[in-house]
Amino acid sequence: MRFELLIVLVCLLGFVSATSVTCIIVDDKVLVEVELSNGASVILPEEYSLLEEKGSEVSFITRDFIRKDGEWIFVLPRVVDLDYDLEVYLPQGYVLVDDLVYPKGYEISSDGTSIILEWRDIDKNEVIVFYEGFENSYFWFWVGITGLVFLGIGFFVLEKRKFSNKIKKLNRENKTKDRGAKKELVSHNLFGDEKRIVELLAKRKSCWMKYLVRELGISKVMCTRKVRSLVEKGIVEKENFGRENRVKLRRAR
Repeated sequence: MRFELLIVLVCLLGFVSATSVTCIIVDDKVLVEVELSNGASVILPEEYSLLEEKGSEVSFITRDFIRKDGEWIFVLPRVVDLDYDLEVYLPQGYVLVDDLVYPKGYEISSDGTSIILEWRDIDKNEVIVFYEGFENSYFWFWVGITGLVFLGIGFFVLEKRKFSNKIKKLNRENKTKDRGAKKELVSHNLFGDEKRIVELLAKRKSCWMKYLVRELGISKVMCTRKVRSLVEKGIVEKENFGRENRVKLRRAR
């Protein structure tokens, strides 16, 4: 007898199915699909479109269930006058905001493209879900990555500039050493006043004969003789300006 009663109860439970509501969020609209049972009826929002009724199935589209206040907010008022099961599909590429969902006790899953929230036997007046675009939730992450990239580029440019400056400095030092070596080479085999004349001209690009006479402390005749010797050796050049002569080192070729 008990076994037969159990079979009857199982059959009755299988026959009785709960009312179910499916909400699919698309942009700023919601497609609501309701499957009624147990004499339940649909409570329609103030504004809706594309209302369809096929037996116990009712579907419609509405904007009344979506809010935008920084994040997107799905607010579902009571759409059936009895308890019901609910499934909410978030838009593709959207995620929950800090688990801000009411009521609790839901199950979360995914169909591979959208996050799905499921409740059983809802008896609350409202269901509220905060969600945001996946790209928005990683906004500061990408800002940080971009900042690091720019810092890396800046560091590379700075180091490249430092390296370039070091190369230029070394080149200048080498040129200075080369010039010094050339000057030493020019005066290496010279002695006395001739060597002093070359060293003096190395410090000054050119000078007048009277300047050489004064700086070296020798007579004009002696200075003229030494300069003539250096001209013959191809070390200095002499330019005539009337009664005055200007002397300079000959450029190496």
